This record gives sequence, structure tokens and C-alpha cells, in this order.
Amino acid sequence: MTFKEAVLEFATDVVIVEYVATRPFGASALEIEFRVLDRILGYAPDQIFVYHVLNAHIDVVDISGEALFVDYIPDDLEFHHGVRYLMPLINRRNPLGYTQGAAYALIRNAIIALDDLEESVMYSENLSRHIEEFEDVGKLTEEILISFINELVKDIEGSNCTCSNRK
Repeated sequence: MTFKEAVLEFATDVVIVEYVATRPFGASALEIEFRVLDRILGYAPDQIFVYHVLNAHIDVVDISGEALFVDYIPDDLEFHHGVRYLMPLINRRNPLGYTQGAAYALIRNAIIALDDLEESVMYSENLSRHIEEFEDVGKLTEEILISFINELVKDIEGSNCTCSNRK
């Protein structure tokens, strides 16, 4: 699944955030706290919590159609204070119980570091392996990427989706 497909299929929210803290959540998950700086899609409040299961394994098909097996390891994620991240998310209204405030989940482990786009990932791999809309991902800028996301959001909002995760 490409970045575009993942956003179109699953995103209930797309936000620009700043990292606050990471804490263990139960025996096999993380609670990652962010401060929302801007909302591109959805109604995320000013403070959100992303809940993520550790050591997930998933079959992945990259943009060439080649089947891959990726150990995507969310406990290896590095978030830094002062860095802005763009993240497509799934709203988890009742994710695991006993969660704090607004609960969300990452979509295919996609995290875009707006202050250093080359550090952006999906499935714990460089985002360039999963984005086909740009010939030279190295020349991608924040403005071009946000414009691309805004076009995806228009597609989502115009789709009249009846998906349960968007209700």
C-alpha cells in the first residue's frame, strides 16, 4: 500500500504536531503525546495521544508491486522535541480502554518530519519507498507535500465515504 492509498483509505485526521513525550502503555504498547499545531483534516483537539502496539509485523507491497516482509518496529521510532511532524491518523474513539483524552493510531507507521523530510518514514522505512507521486523525493519541500496532502483531503471529503472510522 502506498502512502497515498493509506491516507485515502484510513485517515480520519491529518495533523501537524510537536512531540511532547512517550510512555509505556500496558505490556505491549506505547502512548505518544503530541501538541497539535495545525489540522489539515479532522477535529483533533490541541493535545492528542497516539497509541501504538510494539513489534508489529506486516506484509508490505512497495510501489513497484514487489512483496516485502517488513519488521516495522514502532519502539524504534525517534521523535524529537521542537520538530514538527505531519501525521495521518485514525481516530480511536474507544481504542484500548483506559486511554487519556483524544486517542489516535498511526496509519502504516507513516510519520513525516517536516523539518527534515528525508527522515520521514512509512513502515519504518524511508517514505520514498512508498510514495510514487514525486519523481525525485529528495527535491520534495514542505510546501509541495502539504499541497499534495490538501489534494488528498479534498478527495476524502468529496468521497461521501460511509466508512465507520470516518463517522
